[in-house]
Amino acid sequence: CNWPFGPPPDGCTPYQCDPDNPIGTPYPDEDPDNPCPEDGSIIIAQTQALGQELEVAGTGLSLFYFSDRVLGYQPIISIPLTAANLPESLRRVHLTIEVQGQTFKETFPPQPNQDYRFIWDRKDSYGRTVLGHVSATVSIGYEYGLVYYAVPSEFRQSFNRLSDASITRPVGRRSR
Repeated sequence: CNWPFGPPPDGCTPYQCDPDNPIGTPYPDEDPDNPCPEDGSIIIAQTQALGQELEVAGTGLSLFYFSDRVLGYQPIISIPLTAANLPESLRRVHLTIEVQGQTFKETFPPQPNQDYRFIWDRKDSYGRTVLGHVSATVSIGYEYGLVYYAVPSEFRQSFNRLSDASITRPVGRRSR
């Protein structure tokens, strides 16, 4: 007979393993248009940038300085890969980052609470420096071995149980 193969019974996607804190979803208080300015100063926590506002006397205008706008600044994205509880059958974690025509791929062993810090050199696929707001697409995948399901009552385990749940999240520097 042609019995199907499928994921292991304990398998889950990055978005299903920890329902209270799914991997790859934005933090609940995160607003891409207002990336965590701290009270009392201009500190942008997500982009690790410092800023200052100076009023120009007698004009009603202000000058703004942000350290993420200087030559040599490299954006850093902190990407959570795994939750605290992982399935025992998880073999590897795959990460793909696509930004400005470039694709970066990494593979990681299955370890709980794993994060990856991606530092982008602000270059596109032609080597040109990119200025302004930029979005990146981050994909996280879990790799499992296949399980042979020989009993018809187990067929549900083999069909579309770990469907892809795509989440798009803009990541970029602060615009003013």
